[in-house]
Amino acid sequence: MSWMLNHINTAEDDPFGIAGTISDWHYDEATGVETNKHTYSSTDAGTTVPLIVAHDAFRTGDRDLQHLVIETIEKYELMASATAVEGPIRNPDGLCWARPNSKVKYVADNSVVYRGLSCLAALERAAGRLEQARFYDRQARHTRQGMFDILWNEDFKNWSWTMGIYNLKVSYPKQAFMPDAWCQYWQVFLKVTRPSDRKSILSWQAFSEAWPRWMYNEIPKQSPHNEIAYCAVQMGEPEDAVTMIRTCRDKFGGSNNWAWPWYIGEAGHTLRTCRLLIDSGYVN
Repeated sequence: MSWMLNHINTAEDDPFGIAGTISDWHYDEATGVETNKHTYSSTDAGTTVPLIVAHDAFRTGDRDLQHLVIETIEKYELMASATAVEGPIRNPDGLCWARPNSKVKYVADNSVVYRGLSCLAALERAAGRLEQARFYDRQARHTRQGMFDILWNEDFKNWSWTMGIYNLKVSYPKQAFMPDAWCQYWQVFLKVTRPSDRKSILSWQAFSEAWPRWMYNEIPKQSPHNEIAYCAVQMGEPEDAVTMIRTCRDKFGGSNNWAWPWYIGEAGHTLRTCRLLIDSGYVN
């Protein structure tokens, strides 16, 4: 968290002139020197993931983490400015381009935007900054409504994976895992929709019917995408989540020693899934 707070771009640093972004950096292990690559994969999700991290850190109850978040909340507001304020990223419909030079509104990215702005609103309330909290809540709801209005496909009963400048890119989950199937569960994962909502049920059904053996890592990707297991618990299918964890233990652990394509993101999703399984009472 401190690293991110210390590497926020000014408008002059950012390749698109947007303040609050964080670039990819190269770290030379031999010298300890960091070099700014002046690039990143996305502006929208890249500026809102840190807001989710700050919120989750605050919720741990750790006083040092809480102090860090509240004392630096204006830096988090700077990060949020890219997606909360209409401009080169945020559109009048509430949805965000991935980058100014990538005119696509991904449903997964906008789910991150919604969650990030909602998390910042919660932090603002914790800090007693109620006007700011109302603003970020309002912008988050606007993004969610944009997703419902534009990216939910009622004919297909699933989420369209993106909206380009000229047309909507509909999803065919049985034809492609990514992005067509992959994008169907992020809305539950990031609390855009509740597990009991109709859209959640239909999109999870579309994913599960397309890739019924996902829990055995039978998807055309190197990494297992353990966020699926987390969503499975949310959707009332904890037994499949446990199967996936066991599959990963057998495939990536043991003699493989958790080498690539296992990485820190997969480990994090696995730990969160285990915690959710315990909290749900499925395992102890």
